[in-house]
Amino acid sequence: MDRVSYNKRNAWTRISCRLEWLDTPWSARYQAHWTQPISQYFFLLKSHEHNGVQIMSIFVILTGTDPSSRKGGIGSAMPGYLRALDSAGISWYSIPTYHPSELNGKWKPWLKAFPKLAKEITAAQRQNKTVLVYSHAGAGVSLLREFFILLFARACGAITLVQLHSSEINDYLHSPINKFLFRIIISPAHKLAVLTPWWRQLIRDHGIRKPVAIVPNPLPAEWEMQARRPLSHKGNIDSVLLLSLTRLVPGKGVDAVIEAMPFLPDRFQLVIAGDGPQRPTLQQRTEELNLTDRVHFAGWVSGDKKQQLFDDADIFVHPSRYDALSMGFLEAMANGLPVVATQWGPTPDAVPDGRCGVLAKEGDPQALAKAILSLQETQFRQHMGNEAKHWVLERFSAKVVGMKLAAVLQDVKT
Repeated sequence: MDRVSYNKRNAWTRISCRLEWLDTPWSARYQAHWTQPISQYFFLLKSHEHNGVQIMSIFVILTGTDPSSRKGGIGSAMPGYLRALDSAGISWYSIPTYHPSELNGKWKPWLKAFPKLAKEITAAQRQNKTVLVYSHAGAGVSLLREFFILLFARACGAITLVQLHSSEINDYLHSPINKFLFRIIISPAHKLAVLTPWWRQLIRDHGIRKPVAIVPNPLPAEWEMQARRPLSHKGNIDSVLLLSLTRLVPGKGVDAVIEAMPFLPDRFQLVIAGDGPQRPTLQQRTEELNLTDRVHFAGWVSGDKKQQLFDDADIFVHPSRYDALSMGFLEAMANGLPVVATQWGPTPDAVPDGRCGVLAKEGDPQALAKAILSLQETQFRQHMGNEAKHWVLERFSAKVVGMKLAAVLQDVKT
């Protein structure tokens, strides 16, 4: 058969299939289109070996928070994902759909993303590359933005993978209405990626049948460099400096740290770095507990000021139940700080209890204070700090996460 006849027959086959699909009831369309085996999309892929792992010649387009913003959990993590893909030898292109620093950052980058997405997908397909759109979504509006991105990507013939970053997924799955909406929003994704094993088990327990992979947040380059540096010994044994660095909003647990301070000796000092709507309430509670000489609000910090806080601190305290995988944990451990947190949800996946920190019972200020007191000996803190550095390199370095991503793509193929 000559090429012209072959192309005409293929074109008619595609049109016929599309007409048949449009004439099918929605429920059957869903089964036939959204849940079809992902492996059929990979018939053009060629495998090659990188670092001893077979990976695919695939072009990855990342969407989500602008990696250059470095703000928020996803913004802090995005540069690490780019490094992880580089480490695995996977070609990529980043299309921001959200920029936290811009006035219209929630919608303007998102609207601009569609023509860019179409252009990049088309260009890659012309080179006989298989395209995977790797979407990074938070909660609420973020999920909705990425839902339309994934729909559009699928219409353009791309494979879709969505990385879920928000702890609010837990709330969605425990509400029948929100769970129904969540199922709709993730429906354009061929595969889900979550940050820890706890999240994968939660999704499975709630009957979500989509394949779920575990891909943790990778360390940004500067954090990885910090983790590889030897831990400096701190000579001040007369005081213990606690650091809580996070956005000051309900659920981050800063109020719990303040409530724990009266149960600690006076030599324990607390620095709260960050800003947010809860700050006035936290400052008022500090005054009510007569802790103004022991609790200090540093405001929002970055760059050298933030690094100085990590250098001065002895223990990182972050009893959050708001984070799917707190980047604060990773940054603190990369800086050699033992972590005090709670046993909530995915936290034990990020902070091994007894190795890199101590996990207390959730909602108990006295238990939190007891966990902090267990780290009052300098040598024990330094031992845990060294373990924390090893841990983040073992689990969250760009190379390790890159190999996980390569394995996820290979698994999707097979």
